[in-house]
Amino acid sequence: LMLAWGEATAQPQRATRATGDPVIVAAAAQIAAHAGKHRLIVLGELHGTRQIPELIAELVAHHAAQGPVTLALEVPQTEQPAIDGYLASDGGSAAWQALASTPFWQVADDQHDGRRSVQMRQLIESLRALRMQGAAVSVLAYDVGKEQSDAHDHHWRDGRMADNLRAAYAQMPGVLLVLTG
Repeated sequence: LMLAWGEATAQPQRATRATGDPVIVAAAAQIAAHAGKHRLIVLGELHGTRQIPELIAELVAHHAAQGPVTLALEVPQTEQPAIDGYLASDGGSAAWQALASTPFWQVADDQHDGRRSVQMRQLIESLRALRMQGAAVSVLAYDVGKEQSDAHDHHWRDGRMADNLRAAYAQMPGVLLVLTG
């Protein structure tokens, strides 16, 4: 699923490609071509795949070559400071441990929903690396978290996440690339 609207404001930035997989590169190029100059791109996924984080990394690298990119992840907003800290870090094991020690990442392997996979860590790392190369990339944690909502009212949670994305879109320059389950 891909939705796109709005016009992008492009400022050239240098960014390297995230993957060498020709299938992923071709898929990202096709999505980018269809998105054109739109500022909002929403991709729905089944959490836990290997390919989607690689595809997203490639799309971020593509758009970062044009200007600022914010990747919105379905991660609780309470994780934002830890994500920002990791993105600003050297990417070493101490930096990863600081991020991985937060409640979101502390879910047993047999209980997580795929948003905490090794591939998602690699996606976050790819954005950190792009930033180190001078690209204007950031991550937005937009999920309100299940602890803040009625577990039986997914409409409330979905509505709050949509509100968070609308607010981010209105305030952020460049492309807002949203990954959602």
